[in-house]
Amino acid sequence: MTQLFRSVVFLLIGLISLTSMGGCDFQRSVTINGSGAPPKLVLNSEIIPGRPWRVDVSRSVGSYQAGNPSDSTFTVTDATVSILHGDQEQSQLRLDSLRQYSARQFLPEEGEQYTVRVSAPNLETATATDRVPHMPPTTLSSDLLSGEQNQRNRLLQFTIDDPPGVDNYYHIALQKRAFVRDSASIDTIGLTDVYFETSNRSIIEEMRNLGGLAESEFNFYVGRSAILTDVLFGGTRHTVRLRVNDQQSFLRSDPVPNDGFPRIEYRLYVSALSEDLYQFLHTRRLQNRTEENPFAEPVEVHSNVNGGYGIVAGRATDTLRVEVEE
Repeated sequence: MTQLFRSVVFLLIGLISLTSMGGCDFQRSVTINGSGAPPKLVLNSEIIPGRPWRVDVSRSVGSYQAGNPSDSTFTVTDATVSILHGDQEQSQLRLDSLRQYSARQFLPEEGEQYTVRVSAPNLETATATDRVPHMPPTTLSSDLLSGEQNQRNRLLQFTIDDPPGVDNYYHIALQKRAFVRDSASIDTIGLTDVYFETSNRSIIEEMRNLGGLAESEFNFYVGRSAILTDVLFGGTRHTVRLRVNDQQSFLRSDPVPNDGFPRIEYRLYVSALSEDLYQFLHTRRLQNRTEENPFAEPVEVHSNVNGGYGIVAGRATDTLRVEVEE
């Protein structure tokens, strides 16, 4: 990029010099084709075992077309959306009140491969195929860490039995729900996202590849969610340690230690991702980091849709809970 700027500067200096000497009158004519590429179908869906099918269907927007791509104007409301299991069509999805195509029959299952096929008038038929990954056994435990720096005084330990012989991709996100108790009852305060700190090498390597860590932060990562792969622990039992601060969540006017009533419930959402979904999340995060910089190298977000754009990919999720009573 630097060499390009230098070349442009030298060219401009040369043109100015020629003009000042009265040598030439330069004129450039540029023709812009505003039509752009023809619109294509855009499909977005996660295939989650045991959950009803939901597929967003829209059409792409040209570079010179006015409007916001998220505008409901571009939702395709006359599409035919089919779900195939193997070569057999299993279900057709219908447009619902949320302007998504959905169906409650024929729920996805772990380990199975599905194809979403969408056709619409005047648009090329689009298809996407992916397999729903298996969710391996996982556990979550909690321990106090009094005196820790930054007042992160609790350790959540997440353990996963990673399947051998295959590349695996994971996503984690942490939330908590606080409890308030008076003399008569216990009330809950809604779920909130929780920042955690970890020195797990798999998470740090992933975030370093995404450019999300400064040089001084290579020994830890702080966030509310993270992506990791099993490159460093494939086929073994692996523990991820997350440090959090829950001191401000003991919302009681009359706290009594060890009275058996919960103060906090932590919820860790652990997902096994298909490779397509991992690549999509990875490249989308890269794009988000560079979209405000007009001089950054463009990032092509991963898509597995043939004949269109978007992502239709598998995810299996476990919700792990641990209550804190101290």
